[in-house]
Amino acid sequence: MNKLVHLKYYLVIAVILPLLNNIVFPQSAQLLRGKEAYDNGRYAEAAAVFSEHLKTDPYNYNVHGFYINSLIGLKKYDEAIAASEKAETMFPSVAELLLVQAKLYIMIQQFQKAEKQLIRYLAVMPEDKDSKEILGKVYQNIGIVYYEKKDYESALVYFRKALPYAPGNAELHYNVVSLLIGTKKIKEAQRELESAMKKFPYDNKFKELYADVLFENKQFDKAVTYLEKRTMQQPDNIGDALKLGLAYRYNGEPDKALSLYNRMIKKHPEEKELYLAKSGYYSLYSDYKKMREVYADMAKHLPDKAEWKKKYAATFKDEGYPDSAIHYYKQIFLNDTSDAKLLITVAKIYTKENKDTDAIKQLEEIAEYDPANFNMFNLLHELYIKHSMKDKALASGINFYARYPYHHLSSYALGKSWLVNAGYDSALKYLGIAKRLNSKFAPAIFEMGVTYASLGNIKEAAELFKISIDRCINGMADSRNQAMQAVADGSGNVDLLKMGNIEQLNSDIEVMEVIFDSSFAFLRTNLTDEEYLLFLGRKLDLYPADVSLIVKMAGYYESKRKTEDAVLWYNKALFLNSDNIAAHRAIAGIYEKEGKYNQALMSWKRVLSIQPKNSVAYDEIIRLSVKSGYLSKLCDEWLAVYSVSKDPVLKERLLEALHKAGRKEEARAIL
Repeated sequence: MNKLVHLKYYLVIAVILPLLNNIVFPQSAQLLRGKEAYDNGRYAEAAAVFSEHLKTDPYNYNVHGFYINSLIGLKKYDEAIAASEKAETMFPSVAELLLVQAKLYIMIQQFQKAEKQLIRYLAVMPEDKDSKEILGKVYQNIGIVYYEKKDYESALVYFRKALPYAPGNAELHYNVVSLLIGTKKIKEAQRELESAMKKFPYDNKFKELYADVLFENKQFDKAVTYLEKRTMQQPDNIGDALKLGLAYRYNGEPDKALSLYNRMIKKHPEEKELYLAKSGYYSLYSDYKKMREVYADMAKHLPDKAEWKKKYAATFKDEGYPDSAIHYYKQIFLNDTSDAKLLITVAKIYTKENKDTDAIKQLEEIAEYDPANFNMFNLLHELYIKHSMKDKALASGINFYARYPYHHLSSYALGKSWLVNAGYDSALKYLGIAKRLNSKFAPAIFEMGVTYASLGNIKEAAELFKISIDRCINGMADSRNQAMQAVADGSGNVDLLKMGNIEQLNSDIEVMEVIFDSSFAFLRTNLTDEEYLLFLGRKLDLYPADVSLIVKMAGYYESKRKTEDAVLWYNKALFLNSDNIAAHRAIAGIYEKEGKYNQALMSWKRVLSIQPKNSVAYDEIIRLSVKSGYLSKLCDEWLAVYSVSKDPVLKERLLEALHKAGRKEEARAIL
C-alpha cells in the first residue's frame, strides 16, 4: 500500500454563533456580569452565570449561544454538544445550531457524527460554500480514520466523496490514486492518475507514480516510451533511470537495461542504487561471477567497503559454495570485530549445511566479542535444545532472560529450557510471561500446551493447542504476505536485507507449520470424533479459505476411509492453492490404493512441476510407471524434455528409468 501524503487530521476551528458578541442584553446585572466574564476569558464564571439564567429564562436564544461559547472556552466539548442539542430542540428552525454541533464533533474527532449534521445543515443552507468545504475536510478525515484502521476500501469511498469539495487539492487526488493502486484497482488508478496529471501538470509526484501504474497494468512498452521521454528531459534523474531499466527488463529488452546501468554508473559512480540494479540484473541469470565484479567495482567508488564485501561473500553462499562464503565473512570480521552479525551469518550457514557442532562453536565464540548479542543467545539456545544439551540450554536461557527480561523470546527460551529439564512449574511461569509479552507468539502457547500435557492435564493442554492453531493460521498468513511484499525494491533489484527478512519469514512459517500439525495431532488423539469435527468446522467457519484447515478436514475423511469426501476436500484446497504439495501427494496416495495408477501418476507429475528437483516425486513417478506399464512412455516424455533442458537432475533420473525399461543403448547415448 502506497503511503498517503499529508496523512493528518484537518481540524476546523469552531466559530460559534459569531453575532453573539454584538448582542445588547436587556439591563440585567446578572447577564451583564456573565458577558463581562466571558469577554475577559473567565469562561467558568460566565458558564455558571448563563446556566443559572437559563433556569428562569430557558427560551433566550442569545443566552444559549453565550453558554455554549463559554463551554467551548473551557474545552468542555461534550457538554457544549449537549447544550447545543438541547438548544436545537427549543429552536428547531435555527439551522446554525446544526453547524455548531458539526464543528464541535470535528473538534473531538467524531467525524461521522459531524458528517451527519453537516448534511442536515447543507440541506437547509445549500449555498454555504464554507460549510461545503468543511464537509469535504470531514470526508477526508473519515477516510484517514479508515486508512489507519487498514480498511482501505472504506477509506477510498470517503476520499472520493471529498474530491468534489476540494478539486484543487493535489494531495487528496494523490491519496485516491494510491488507494486505488493499493486495493488493486489498477485500471481505475490509471484513469484517475491521467486525469490528475492534466489538472496538475507541474506536480511531479503524479508523473513519478504514472510509471508504477503502467508497471502494475503490465503496459511495459508504454512504460518504456514514457520513461525514455522523462529521462531525455531529466537525464540525471536516478529514480527515472532505475525505473526505465526495470521497464526494459520487463519488456524483454535486458541488454538495453544493462547498457543504461553502465552509462549511468559512468556518469554517477557514487550512486549505490545503480550498482544494486546492475547486480540485480545479473542475479536474474544467477551470474554470480558478474555480481562479484559489480560489488568489487562498488568498493572502488563508494566509502563503505565492508558493505560491498558482505554482498560479495553472500554471492558464494547463494551460488552453493558455503565454505568460500564463510571464509570471506570471517575475513571481513577480522577487519572489524565489532560486527558480530557476520559471525551470526556464518553460524546460520553452518546450520544450513547440517554442521551444528561448528555452528555452536561459532556462536559461543561471539560471546567473547559481544556478550549481550541477542541473536547469539536465541540461536544458541535453539541448538542446545535441538541436541539435548539440557544444562547448557538452561544456563544460556537464564543468561538470556537476565539480559533481556522484557522480550518474549528470552522468556520463551528460558521457559523451554525449564521444560526440557522437567522443571514444569518454572516452564509455565516463563512461557506465561512470553505469552503476556506477545499474545500472538504461537510457540510459547504451544509449549505451554506441551507442559500441561506432560503434567497430565489434557483438558488445559487441548485448550492451549486450540489457541496455538489460531495464532499459527494468522501468523502464517501475515508472514506469507510480508514475504510477497519484500521480494524486490523499487529498482527491481533483489535487496539482500529484504531477502534476509524473507529467509526469516520462511523460517517462521516452517516453525508455525510444525506447531500447527503437532497441535492438530494432539487434538486428533485426545478429542472424540465429534469434538474434533466440531472444532475443525468452527475454524473453517472463521477461516473458510485457509488451505491448511481444508487439508486437515480432508485428512480426517481419509483416516475414516471416506475417500470420495477426502478427495473432494483435497480438491477444495487445490482450488485455493494449486501448488499445495500435501494435497497432491495425498490424492496420489488415495488413487494408488484404489488402483487408479494413471491418476496417481498425474498427481505426482504435478508435484514435480511445482518442485522440479523433488526426489520423492521422481521416485514415485518411476515406481508407479513400472507398476502400471507406463514406463516406456515416461522415458519418451523425459527424453523429449531432456533434449531441450539438459537438466542434470532429470538426466540422472532419466538414466534410471531407461535402465529399468531395458533401453540401455539410449542410456549409453545420453552418457
